[in-house]
Amino acid sequence: MKLTLDDIISTCSSKVSANENDDDDKKAIEDITLSVNVTPDGYGDCIRTVVVDETDDGLNNGDKNNHHMKTKKMFVRPEERTMSLVQFRDLLRSSSPSASRHSNNGCYSDVVDSPQFACVDNNSTMIDTQLENNRASVNDTNAVFYYSRQDDCLRNELNPLLQRLIKVYNLPTTFSFAEQAFAAMNTTTATIAKPEAINLWIGNEKSTSMMHKDFYENLYYVADGEKIFTICPPSDSLYFEEREYESGSFRQVIHHHHRGDITLDDSSECIENCNDVRKRGQWIVDCDSKEQPLTNGLSKNDDDEFTTTSTSSSSSSNIINHNYHVVRWIEPDVEHILPPLEDALPATTDNTNDQNHQNYSEFQLKYKRIHPTLSYTHPQRIRLQQGDMLYLPALWYHRVTSTCESVAINYWYDMRFDSPHWCYFNLLQNLTLNEGNDGEKL
Repeated sequence: MKLTLDDIISTCSSKVSANENDDDDKKAIEDITLSVNVTPDGYGDCIRTVVVDETDDGLNNGDKNNHHMKTKKMFVRPEERTMSLVQFRDLLRSSSPSASRHSNNGCYSDVVDSPQFACVDNNSTMIDTQLENNRASVNDTNAVFYYSRQDDCLRNELNPLLQRLIKVYNLPTTFSFAEQAFAAMNTTTATIAKPEAINLWIGNEKSTSMMHKDFYENLYYVADGEKIFTICPPSDSLYFEEREYESGSFRQVIHHHHRGDITLDDSSECIENCNDVRKRGQWIVDCDSKEQPLTNGLSKNDDDEFTTTSTSSSSSSNIINHNYHVVRWIEPDVEHILPPLEDALPATTDNTNDQNHQNYSEFQLKYKRIHPTLSYTHPQRIRLQQGDMLYLPALWYHRVTSTCESVAINYWYDMRFDSPHWCYFNLLQNLTLNEGNDGEKL
């Protein structure tokens, strides 16, 4: 089955058959709105370097005029914006081509080397002037839109669309072989295994899901475009430097030139004038305070990752603030120790390509010195094209990106929590090998 973004929109705007009165169905589809993830660079949930003003933490003896600025690592989720399918398509395609997912030395850009973002308490109503000076500016090419809900979106917010796709494309809502296989694996239930979630993924070559694991048996189908999976077995858990980080989410702040100040307008309200918003927008990170519920469409596996510590604890060089939510996540990118994809380097003369490969090799050596335990991992790349389906077992680590505009659908089936694999994985998660990492610093 081939299903493009244009096919989805066309399906939504036409009747299933001339003899069928589906006006109510069509109206429901026209009323669909998407909750789209937006970031300045296309990297989804990942570890970022942020600038924090610790003036209010008692470090300046109550002197709020003497700002104490520091950098720290945080787990940052995308901003969410609500829009229609057509608006999303236009914004997705208005992003300039990412001719440069690579840097000048021919290697992938690294989130670790990305701009530092100001971090503020999510109760703030104005941004401090000193924080504003540290805030990273973004231009019209630095807002990346990615539909990547992980909350059973096709059966929830997109259910009218799902019903239309079933009628027009015979889109399956489950697979008999998966039901039998996963039911046989799960001896705790006598019922046939049904999908716990069916999710839709729409992005482009800038869309990247960083390395993570899911607590589901995953069937991932590419309906259009191409996806690159970088996968690692659960036993590599020892070497990923998985730690706890304070969590937050991106927010794009709009600069009103006529007033000359910064306000915290919700950019989703300005979606009709989104091009202007993106040119003037700047990005900050809102901390997840325990006093406020977590939103932003956290998936079931994200909920399992989140913890709430009641006392301060140390994680790497970060000091965890007990007033905020924390999440256990992976910072290093295993892609940086692999040979570059053939389309990862710019097409130039042979001599220049040789230099690019040499520079990339030097970058890899440096990255391995920074994250020495990555050398013990077992990454493999899988290229999925339109019509391909991947079975990704539960707990397998994976990093996913696209090489072009793509549409994918995945089916999550419950994993078996009484299996030896789950017990062994928990043992690995509780070992402290990562705490002894004495790699170089950037």
